Amino acid sequence: MQKNRKIIIVLILAILVAGLGGFATYKYLTPQKVGVYVFKSNYKAGTPITSDMLMVVQADSKIYTAGAKNNVSSVYVTSSNIDTVIKSGDSLRMDVTKGMPLTLSLLTANGGSQIEMDMDPTKIAITIPVTEITGVTNELKEGSRVNIYVTGGVDSVNDGAFQTMLLFENMRVLSVAKNNNGILSAVTIETDLEDSIKLVYYASSYSIYLGLVDGTGYEYSPVKEPSYTPGTTSDFSVDVPQPEMQPENDANNETTETPAENTTENATESTTEAATEAATEADTEAEGDTEKQE
Repeated sequence: MQKNRKIIIVLILAILVAGLGGFATYKYLTPQKVGVYVFKSNYKAGTPITSDMLMVVQADSKIYTAGAKNNVSSVYVTSSNIDTVIKSGDSLRMDVTKGMPLTLSLLTANGGSQIEMDMDPTKIAITIPVTEITGVTNELKEGSRVNIYVTGGVDSVNDGAFQTMLLFENMRVLSVAKNNNGILSAVTIETDLEDSIKLVYYASSYSIYLGLVDGTGYEYSPVKEPSYTPGTTSDFSVDVPQPEMQPENDANNETTETPAENTTENATESTTEAATEAATEADTEAEGDTEKQE
C-alpha cells in the first residue's frame, strides 16, 4: 500500500515537472508582446500628437536593428512611453499615413529636421547662397535637379584667367530658403563627402550658378568638369593630328630627275656602242687591204 502511494507521488511530481518544463519552454519560444501605437488616419507634418490620433496593436517586444537585438520601445512609441510623448506636446516632422507606426524618429524633438528624413543617410547636405537669377528661378523647389557651375579666376594653367566650369551634374535639391520678401536666397544640395568639400570651397571663393535639368532623362557630359576660358580651346574640342605631307616641289623634282637620269644613261650607252662598231669596221677594212697587197 505504501509502495503504491510512493509510486503515485513520484508520478504526480513527474507530471508537474513536465508541465512546468513545457510551460517554460512555451514562454521561451513564444515572443513576448507589447503594445505599439499606429495612426488611425493620414496626418500632415507639424501636427501635434494627441491620443485620439492613435490606436494600439500588439507586436513582438524584441526587434533587430543594425544586427543587434533591442527592445521595441527603443524605436517605436509603446505603452511604456506613450504618456511621455503625449505630455511633451511633440509634433510630426513629416507626413504620415493610416496604419503607419509612430516611431521616435517621427517626433520633431527626437528625429531632427525634415531634411534628415528626406536625404540619403550616406550623403551630406550643404547649403549655398543663390538668388532668383543664379538659382535659375524663384520657383525652384525641393526635389529639383540642378547642374552647379562655378565662375571666376580659377584657371591656374592660364595665369589665373577668368574661367567657367561645370562643377557637378544632376544634383538633388533637398530644400530652398527665401528671404522676407519671398525671394530665393539659398538652396541645400545633397552631396557626398568629397563633393561637399569642393562645393564649400568654390561657394565661399567664387560665383555659383545653377542650371535646372530634367533628372529623368539627363545625359552626363563625356568630359569630367568641362570648362571654358576666353581665348583658349574648350575642353570639348579635340585636336586631331594631321599626317605630314612632303613639299610638292620636292616630289616634282624627284619625278623630273628620274627620266633625265635615264635619258643620260641611254645616250652614253648608245655612243659607246657606235664607237665600238666603227672601230671594228675600220680594223676589218685594214686587214682586207693588207691581204690584197700581198
